[in-house]
Amino acid sequence: MSDPHNGGNSSNHYWQPKHLTEMYIGEEDNAGVHTNSGIGNYAYYLFATAVGKAKAEQVFYKALNNYLISQSKFIDFRLAVVQSAKDLYGNNSTEATEAGKAFDAIGVYEDSQIDYAQEYEVNPGQEYLLSYDTDTLNANTLYRSSTTGTNFMAYTTTIMKGKVCVSDNGGTILFVSNDHKIRAMSSDPNTPNEYIISNEAFWDNVTLSKDRNRLAAISTQIDTAIYVYDFITQQWAKFMLYNPTTSNSGDKAGGVLYADAIEFDHTGEYIIYDAYNSIHSTLSSDINYWDIGIIKVWDNQTDDFGNGIVTKLYGSLPDDVSIGNPTFSKNSPYIIAFDYLNGFSNEYAILGANLLNGNVETITTNATVGFPSYSKNDDKIAFAALNTSNREVVASINLASDKISGSGSASIIVSDAKWPVFYATGVRDLKLEPVANFTADVKTGSAPLTVKFYDLSINGPIGWSWIFTGGSPATSSLQNPTVIYNSPGTYQVKLTSSNDAGNNSITKTAYVIVSATTAIDEPSSKLFTLYPNPTSDRVYVYAEKYFRLRIFSSIGTLVKDVYNEKEVDLSSLPDGLYILKLETEGKIITSKIIKQ
Repeated sequence: MSDPHNGGNSSNHYWQPKHLTEMYIGEEDNAGVHTNSGIGNYAYYLFATAVGKAKAEQVFYKALNNYLISQSKFIDFRLAVVQSAKDLYGNNSTEATEAGKAFDAIGVYEDSQIDYAQEYEVNPGQEYLLSYDTDTLNANTLYRSSTTGTNFMAYTTTIMKGKVCVSDNGGTILFVSNDHKIRAMSSDPNTPNEYIISNEAFWDNVTLSKDRNRLAAISTQIDTAIYVYDFITQQWAKFMLYNPTTSNSGDKAGGVLYADAIEFDHTGEYIIYDAYNSIHSTLSSDINYWDIGIIKVWDNQTDDFGNGIVTKLYGSLPDDVSIGNPTFSKNSPYIIAFDYLNGFSNEYAILGANLLNGNVETITTNATVGFPSYSKNDDKIAFAALNTSNREVVASINLASDKISGSGSASIIVSDAKWPVFYATGVRDLKLEPVANFTADVKTGSAPLTVKFYDLSINGPIGWSWIFTGGSPATSSLQNPTVIYNSPGTYQVKLTSSNDAGNNSITKTAYVIVSATTAIDEPSSKLFTLYPNPTSDRVYVYAEKYFRLRIFSSIGTLVKDVYNEKEVDLSSLPDGLYILKLETEGKIITSKIIKQ
């Protein structure tokens, strides 16, 4: 942790960044999830060095357990650690101060947060309940009813393989029939107009994106895949399922045999699914279980198929436990419900999970798999159950305000039925405006000050408009631009992020503070000492705090980048003038040195 560079550079596979300026930005390694961990690891090392390992462990554990969520950025990491230090040791404690200093040293400064818990508007249409009839004496299979189980209307006599899917506007129903073909119909039971979408007898389950632009399906084969069809381009793509590992080399583990339940998220970019896994063991019987994954199958920014990266809801499950049949809440994209099964005790339940804070609660116990479905207001869940005679029924239970825990007792609403689906026949906007936010690797220093800005906006921005008062350039449309401030002053920065749903702006006043250039050998520079200057081969650096020293050629090429090195070898550099930028305690001091 003391040197994430591991004595190498960015071309070496064992190298990791230790400062925000070195952060990897791209899609490899799940957007650098392992590679960039060196930055946080170095902050921990600095903090532990300052306050001791025992205290550092407690603070970072509390931050992970109480404050950090799946969407957290580096600024959230800083705020979580500093707040945890305050919680444990006091607002004005040395521990809280040192926590801030550690993050200053990695280029993560105090900044504003945004609320990641974004909500969609409620579907304004009439709500109904679909259920699949299990009465063997009744030829009809799919029924529509009121949400309380009255006013039944039959759709079809077609035998289905599983739960149907309904578009978000309630207009289209998709399903796989017992002959393994994908079929569709109108949600109006008076004119269902059932028809075949795929006549190939190959399919086992199907789902439809909420905007009806894509469908996804799984086959009857054990082919470890999800197939996605885009109606706009009329193209198929096949996505292979796998179990991701913690390796930063992108290694993938086996074990996945096939998926079963599948559902698009609100954006149409991701599919949540359950998968059957079988792990062979030479020491005991094979380990078989169901778990839940999320895969990116579409990219709204490029308007093309996604990269197929898989994340798992849980990295591991307890022995004999399976989870499956996941479903998103109707209005909160970070809330899901799913079935839980303990194979050893034969216990069933429906659980709810908040994907942002990691909270998991029991919605209701059950006697079978429930295939849960949220109501349009997310105030109740319908699920398959068994009555006291072990006959299949559809029941419902009210939800608490967190949407992941039950309220009161469940009640039967449809007898002789299973596979419930709540839906509404209204139109709503399924795009969220961005919520703009940003941070920077440096916020103070002497002129000329180079600042790298990082976009932290959420809800899929595809456009960026920056205004840098006092900066060069003064504006930018890049997502993560670099700006130079040549004159002393205090400057504001404004970012407007945009997507197809609209735009949102944030202005941070007094955000960049630039001081006049200070020569290192002047008495006003008390943060460190550097000598000799001029030099023939090496310079020596003394600083009381953690520091980073960057050395640039006269034309701006970075030739040295070191951390806390008290002796810097310049013997390999040609003679000439060099620019030094030393960063310590959140400040950057710029000076010159002559190599002769």
